Amino acid sequence: MPSTDSVAPTRTDAVSAPARRRGGRRSKRMASEGIRYFVAKPGAKHGTLALEEELASEPEALVAAFKSDSRVFAVMEYMVVQKIDGNSVSLVKEPAPPTQRVSTTNAS
Repeated sequence: MPSTDSVAPTRTDAVSAPARRRGGRRSKRMASEGIRYFVAKPGAKHGTLALEEELASEPEALVAAFKSDSRVFAVMEYMVVQKIDGNSVSLVKEPAPPTQRVSTTNAS
């Protein structure tokens, strides 16, 4: 008769690797730096860039676009500067300094 002692199963699978972040994902703080949100002009043709107004944040842009049945454009703004390393000169992009944006959707 087989033994009734219970034996814990041994784990033979490899130790799982730690979860890695997806390459395209950024933290919320990094993702929002330097992004400007615009709502397209109502009735603008698909594929054309016709901006109506800039909004201070993504949620405000989403609400304004929903109300006007238009699209939201998220624009990243950079400055181009030259970098000199010895005899090598290259152009690099740096985030543009932030500007003060004021919400206009809640203004009375």
